[in-house]
Amino acid sequence: MSRLTFVLTDLISRAQPGQSVPFTRLPSGLRVAVRCLPSGARQLSLTRTASQKPSVKEAEVCREHANWPLASIEEARTVSGLPCLLVTEARP
Repeated sequence: MSRLTFVLTDLISRAQPGQSVPFTRLPSGLRVAVRCLPSGARQLSLTRTASQKPSVKEAEVCREHANWPLASIEEARTVSGLPCLLVTEARP
């Protein structure tokens, strides 16, 4: 199991509806947070800094390591206005 897979698995397992969002900053500087949506799906939020936005490639790698092959990737902004990418788990 790769380090990224281990980190994502840990974050995803700690995400609970209605609780604060667990997050971590990876050595690359990428900040990853996980939250549970009302539908029950989980969502990764990838951010960097105001001047740097995460790349789609980083989102694809996270999607792969989270084992969410059908997850969607979309651009968004955090509450504080930082650019981010949202990787949303596909629910059957």
